[in-house]
Amino acid sequence: MVVWIAKQFQKTKVTPNQVSIMGTILAIGGSIIFYFIYDYWGSLLFGIFIFFAGIFDGVDGTLARLTKRESILGGYYDSIMDRYADTIIMLSFLGHYSSLSSIIGVPCVVWVVFALMGTLLVSYTRARAEAAGIKNCDVGLAARSERLFTLVIFSILNYAYIGLVILAIITHLTAIYRIYFVHRELKS
Repeated sequence: MVVWIAKQFQKTKVTPNQVSIMGTILAIGGSIIFYFIYDYWGSLLFGIFIFFAGIFDGVDGTLARLTKRESILGGYYDSIMDRYADTIIMLSFLGHYSSLSSIIGVPCVVWVVFALMGTLLVSYTRARAEAAGIKNCDVGLAARSERLFTLVIFSILNYAYIGLVILAIITHLTAIYRIYFVHRELKS
C-alpha cells in the first residue's frame, strides 16, 4: 500500500517533505480530536488518523527513493516531524483521559510522561548509534511503525489507555535493548 501511494504521489509534484508534513498534520489532527472528544468516536477517529499518519510516514521515504530525492536533510527533516507528531500524540492522552485519575493504580500523567520519554529514547538511541557508525540499530519491539500500530489497534477498540501502558513499557525495553546492542557492537 505504501509503495502504491508513493507511486501516485510520484505522478504529481508532491515532494517527500510535503508528504512528511501531511503525516504530521494527520497526527496533530487526530490528537486534537482525541484530546477534545472523550467518547468512542474520539478514540476511533484518533486511531484512523494515526493509521494514516503511519502510512504517510512510510510513503515519504519511499517517494524520496522513487524520485531519487533522498537526502540527509530530508531524512533529518522527516525525523524532526516524527518527533513532533510523537510528542503531540502522547500529550493528547492528557486531555482524553483527564477525568481518569489513574490507570492500573498509576496516575495517568505518569504513564503519559513515561511513554513519551520512552518514545523519544527509542529514536534517540538509534540516532546516536548511527552517529557512532552502527549502520542498522533498528532493533527491538517499539520502532515507530509498531508504536503507531499499537495505538491504532487499541484506539479503535476504545482502549487507547492500554496502548499507552504498553508503549510506556515496550519503548523503555527497546531503548535498553538498543543500548545493549550498541555496547555489544562497539565492543566487537
